[in-house]
Amino acid sequence: TAESPIALRNILNEYLPQTVAKNMGSPALNFRTGRFANSARVENLAVGPRGGLHIDYTYMREPYETFEPGGKQGSTQRDPRKLIGSSIRELAVGILGRQPTTLRRT
Repeated sequence: TAESPIALRNILNEYLPQTVAKNMGSPALNFRTGRFANSARVENLAVGPRGGLHIDYTYMREPYETFEPGGKQGSTQRDPRKLIGSSIRELAVGILGRQPTTLRRT
């Protein structure tokens, strides 16, 4: 998987919904129907010139974007980007043994 970004992206997408669901709970977003957890997915994965890993991800922004800071129900504790980012980092460390350099929502 370290040599193939596509294979790593596929593995991350396979396990990301379960990891997001496991990490959900107060004070962050709570797991109810699984719709949010199942909407999280890695869009693009690139290896930088110095070996850093850059991961772009997305999720169902309508209606969950409202929980981002600056949204109507926004707070730093309920931020969906924080929840998905920590889940991706957890999976990446388990697979590669190191954290990704950059995570970005697309």
